Amino acid sequence: MIAVNNANNILLKNREILKTLCASGNIIVERRTLLALGFDPSNFTSIFITASQRIYYLCYDFAFSPTIEKDTQKAIVVTRRKDLPKFDPWERIIGGRSR
Repeated sequence: MIAVNNANNILLKNREILKTLCASGNIIVERRTLLALGFDPSNFTSIFITASQRIYYLCYDFAFSPTIEKDTQKAIVVTRRKDLPKFDPWERIIGGRSR
């Protein structure tokens, strides 16, 4: 149970960092800024892939998407829209066919 609590604490900390950064709306921040705030990009709750193949890593209801601008590692930080479907890992494999 301790491991589960530790993992959840990391996820909640990540969520709080993303929430703080999104206070005024979606934002692009440097990776080093996220890391300096204590963000752990290897811990997230789910993945969402857009139609244009951009990958968003969610921490509950906030998300980040890694990007590079002018050789600088950055992240697009957004609030998860309520109307977005949940990620289905089998969708990409079977192309939406039911099994």
